[in-house]
Amino acid sequence: MHTTRRAERFPREGQRHGVRPSSAHRAVGLMGATLLSVGLLPPASAETPGRPGGHHDPKDHARPAVTRQAAPARRTVPVTKNADPEAIVVQSDRHRVIHPNGTLLTRSDWATALTGANPLSLLATTPGVSYVSSDAYGLDESDASLFMRGFHMNELGIMFEGIPLNDVSFTTLTGNNVNNIGVPDLIGSIYVSPGTSRESAFSSTSRGGELRYSLENPTDRANADITQSVGSNQTYVTTVTGNTGQIGAYGPKILAGFQRISKDKYEGGGTQYMIRGNVKVTQDVSWGDFSAFLAVSDAQVWGYNDLSNDMISKLGWRGSDYLYPNYPLAYYQAGAGAANACGPYLCGDRAVLIPYDSGQVSQDWLGSLRHHFNITHALSGNILFYGASTYTDASVSDPTTPSETGAPFSEQVWHSQVRRFGGTAELAYQIADHALSAGLWEESASSRAAGSWYNEPLLGEGKPLLAVGPFTSYGPAFQVENMSAWKTSSRQIYLHDDWHLRPELTLGVGFKAVDFSTTGGGIGNDDVPAPYGKLRSRNGFLPHLSLLYRPTRQDDFFVDAARTQGAYNVFPRGNLGYGASAWTAADQSTFDEATRDIKPERDTTVTIGGHHRRGRLRISYDAYFSLIENRLIAASVGDLHAPINTVASIPASHIWGGDAAVALPVGHYLTLNQSLSVSRFSYGGDLNVGDTVFPLRGKAQPGYPAISLLSSLLLHYHQFQAGATATVYLDQQTNYQNDLRARNYFNTTAFLSYELPKHGNIPGLKFRFDVYNILNEKMIGNIGVDGFPFSGDKQTMQRAAPRQALFSIGTKF
Repeated sequence: MHTTRRAERFPREGQRHGVRPSSAHRAVGLMGATLLSVGLLPPASAETPGRPGGHHDPKDHARPAVTRQAAPARRTVPVTKNADPEAIVVQSDRHRVIHPNGTLLTRSDWATALTGANPLSLLATTPGVSYVSSDAYGLDESDASLFMRGFHMNELGIMFEGIPLNDVSFTTLTGNNVNNIGVPDLIGSIYVSPGTSRESAFSSTSRGGELRYSLENPTDRANADITQSVGSNQTYVTTVTGNTGQIGAYGPKILAGFQRISKDKYEGGGTQYMIRGNVKVTQDVSWGDFSAFLAVSDAQVWGYNDLSNDMISKLGWRGSDYLYPNYPLAYYQAGAGAANACGPYLCGDRAVLIPYDSGQVSQDWLGSLRHHFNITHALSGNILFYGASTYTDASVSDPTTPSETGAPFSEQVWHSQVRRFGGTAELAYQIADHALSAGLWEESASSRAAGSWYNEPLLGEGKPLLAVGPFTSYGPAFQVENMSAWKTSSRQIYLHDDWHLRPELTLGVGFKAVDFSTTGGGIGNDDVPAPYGKLRSRNGFLPHLSLLYRPTRQDDFFVDAARTQGAYNVFPRGNLGYGASAWTAADQSTFDEATRDIKPERDTTVTIGGHHRRGRLRISYDAYFSLIENRLIAASVGDLHAPINTVASIPASHIWGGDAAVALPVGHYLTLNQSLSVSRFSYGGDLNVGDTVFPLRGKAQPGYPAISLLSSLLLHYHQFQAGATATVYLDQQTNYQNDLRARNYFNTTAFLSYELPKHGNIPGLKFRFDVYNILNEKMIGNIGVDGFPFSGDKQTMQRAAPRQALFSIGTKF
């Protein structure tokens, strides 16, 4: 029987299984006051996967792509004058496959995450992902790190509520750090494509996979949720979220959230503090909907000192953190006592290794306005405008630069700021067996950075500066270096077709074209000026090809291949933290020589894999290969106060690996999960810098584990839940020569929770107890905080947190 096909409309952001989306549930937007933005829905919506095996449903083409293949069991909703023709009820199912090599994670996938933990940590149990941080909550931007199949987080395409985040690394100059955006408790879903970014992922850093964060959608009824957590090291986490419900008969719905985190460091002096909040508003109209989104955050975080293997062996596991608040000792070691012995080091050397303090202050805000519209049953689209801003002060005491007051050290502060404005537009059109989509993105960004040195007081003549400011207590900066400014423009277009060759077989074909251009560099009055210049990365044809075969609703097999290319990284000379950027070169001649030879990095990834579902039993597997062309390497020498980078590129490198995961039900209430990930990044050539050749051929990428093991169990019995997770990372190199490995990472976490249901007018209560690092293992967290050396040892690692406990009590109205 011939059936008229209807439009494959864009899925709404934040749509989750087990929820019937109303017509208002279509994504986000407004910025406010000083920044105006316009946002567009995650493009994954446009690239529609094939239909489940053999069951031809004429209504399928009117449903969102995300839910259409979301789970093997579903029921349709009859279309009436009062029903949403796209409404669908889907049974809950972990790791829903919605594209070849792409899955949708929801809250059940990060059930063991601590309350208040950053958004990256929600992916910690995902196969192919390695996540580490120096504290259990990941509040310190410089010490939280994520790799996904060999690509670092600043090499992934990451979007939040449809807004491109671009570079999410510490002191970013082209994006926003995802850890500072939104209240994690309101994140409803994360779309993960671990192998490669799809054409529709708008980002200037889409070299590896992609991550798309979506908040929950505002609900029809008003409600509020309040949770208070208390834990180790004076930790307090307060979270308040709520919905207004629909305001009036035809008015908007509003979702809002607020979170405050305050804690002491687990080692040394100082505190870590963050507040973050977001608002999401949706308004239905007859032809579609409008939405607005705003997120803000403010953080004041005292950091942990960087370590080397030599420091750990000579000073012990707990003997290397900053000296704050012991100002007299820091004063003595950097000054009068510098030539004396302080344990295994001279005091002056120890003052360089262990400064007085370090910290960071950051303010982020991000917002958008978005319009989803339906032109016909077959044609729909989205338009989004957005704006974003981030400001960071990153500080560290510098014993190599005395204060003008006569104090033997000063406070070095890196100021960085980014402002971005952009927009996206997408269309989806359904014709016969083809689901066509197209989109474009344009963004303009301006950024500035500078290193400033501020006076510390003479001993006994005033309070020392705090690592989180203010820094001008004893006058303005007496020294400014590497002042830099850049202008960056980003453009991208894409076309994609999902061709349903058969009911169970879908061929995806598409391409994107990108053009990223950055002009800028040093603008200060340095004796040796920081480099200045223009770098452009453009490619008119980056293809993507995929094949998805679903012989049954419970089984799928896929092949996915794509080529990607991103922008050049932007970091200033002398930057605090790691950055493979040509602008970190020592001078203009080094920059000019490097840029004559480097080309934009281009990555080609092929992945094959499959998923099988039998009730609660889940099995998934994949194998992948990546060819990385023109990888830029920045090997660091010197100390953290005066880093010097050697910048050059390697023509070709390779990543090969695979993932296997199984979820095994044991009885009605217990589920066991086990995954194994193996990945090997191998440099395909030597690094040539001038007349010097650094032998890197065949060496592994430092900082990324070759083997990852994840084991977990989840028990759910009525109102009681319990879970535990064990994470193991093996074979992590600490330098490019692979002559020194970090100790293996082994972390175990667990939680218990119990929920008292609502009784009459008495709201329900939920109790939860979490423990991080149950076995109190001595773990190295982030490796390469300040870059990787070519060989040997370097002060560039961070320890991970010891055992931490957190008790939470919450209620919902």
